[in-house]
Amino acid sequence: MLGTIALRLTGFLLIVTCVVPGSEPGTQVAIAPGSRVLMDAHNCYPYRGQWRDRIERALKTGTPLAIEQDLFWYTDPHTHQSHSLVTHGRPIHGNEPTMHDYFFERIRPLMEAALQEGNQGDWPLVTLNLDFKSDEAAHHAAVWKLLKQYEAWICSAERTA
Repeated sequence: MLGTIALRLTGFLLIVTCVVPGSEPGTQVAIAPGSRVLMDAHNCYPYRGQWRDRIERALKTGTPLAIEQDLFWYTDPHTHQSHSLVTHGRPIHGNEPTMHDYFFERIRPLMEAALQEGNQGDWPLVTLNLDFKSDEAAHHAAVWKLLKQYEAWICSAERTA
């Protein structure tokens, strides 16, 4: 048992030795929490009608953070109208939230306050990761149109690789 404790302490000391030397007093180590470490709120949306507060819980952790939204192109069988819903996939009932209502309108107060303050030191505040669960051209166009509505909040880059 004593050998196990000694090994654990040795492992801890090795890690500390590898990380701490070279950093000046008062500077933050590059891998330390708060140095741009993102909490990733993966699948941050209601699932089968449960956990409707997931986005609020994620936002309470503070920023910066990443939030993933899974999107599925749903066609209503009665109206034949299609729209993007935030859901992991089938079965889909049609009452799942939209990204407009569930994501963008919920982060609106945070984003508008940040824009008004103008302190860009912590930006981006929220990294939005989209996981398309269906691949229709109309779906991509609808999401692009939605993103354009919030263009003042969004920075983007073309994927080159």
